[in-house]
Amino acid sequence: SDSEETCMNLEEQLQTKNMEMSKERKKFEVEISQLKEKLEEGTSTIESLRAEVSERSAEIETLRNQSANLENDLRVSQDCLKAASSEKSSIEQELLVKISDSEDKCIKLEEELQVKHSQSIDEREKFEVEISQLK
Repeated sequence: SDSEETCMNLEEQLQTKNMEMSKERKKFEVEISQLKEKLEEGTSTIESLRAEVSERSAEIETLRNQSANLENDLRVSQDCLKAASSEKSSIEQELLVKISDSEDKCIKLEEELQVKHSQSIDEREKFEVEISQLK
């Protein structure tokens, strides 16, 4: 009787503990399930971010290559510009020399023309004198 009662109390306590444990276990299982979902989401997010990083890295590499190509094109263009500027200078110098030569030739021709004109006037005067002597 006393031991029966103790036994029943212990059995009741055991059942209560079992129910509490069962509830705790269910809570724990729910928490584990939620944590697994969060872990899967996190893993998925990480994979997505890795893919995005890889894609962005490829884009960055492409942009670096384009930048290098543009820098090279710029260097080539600058070299061409320097060459063209140098050639322009040479042509301008040649033109200045030719203009100077042409001006010198014009001055000489004008001088020759004046001399011939003077000679022509002298010849004319001689002829006029001769003609007047003939009359």
